[in-house]
Amino acid sequence: MIKVAAVVLAAGKSSRFGSDKRLNILSSGVPMAVQSILNLTALGIDVFVVIKPEDRLPECFKQCVGVKPPPKTVHWVTCEDHALGMGHSLSCGAQAVDQAGFDACLVALADMPFIQVSTLEMLVQFLAAGHSLVRPTYKSTPGHPVGFARKWFPKLISSTGDEGAKPWLKAFAHQMKRIEVHDPGVLKDIDRMSDFD
Repeated sequence: MIKVAAVVLAAGKSSRFGSDKRLNILSSGVPMAVQSILNLTALGIDVFVVIKPEDRLPECFKQCVGVKPPPKTVHWVTCEDHALGMGHSLSCGAQAVDQAGFDACLVALADMPFIQVSTLEMLVQFLAAGHSLVRPTYKSTPGHPVGFARKWFPKLISSTGDEGAKPWLKAFAHQMKRIEVHDPGVLKDIDRMSDFD
């Protein structure tokens, strides 16, 4: 049985948004990053959320869950080097998943709260079936999250800079299982207030 986890990259600067976009409240009444995490916990898998030191997100998440205790499957991973770029956050998250003994992981972004749970389930199923790289597409456009089998963990762990896995994913495109989904949420990341329109 292949054990699949998720990594949520949530240590960004929100520089284009003007404030901490992760805590921006959606029309559902839930902060954006919290919704992104809850979409993944709905699958019953472990979720490793990469955050900054002294981050407010864990407390916000706890409050939003309400009287119920936060899902035990949520793990907070502090990335000291987050300011050096997304690649460093990806490295921290991948190390945590690797050390916890998982066989594969989805790498998701905290600013993509509109991905359907059914899409996430499908990606996990393809990873569990033995595909080593999986990615959703919408109208043939590649989206997120991207799924990686354990064989790719060393590359994820060695990530630096601002592009994450992007530089080397092109070289292994022939190994990528692309899954066409009817879910525009796989393309919709929130960088500015106008992105909510």
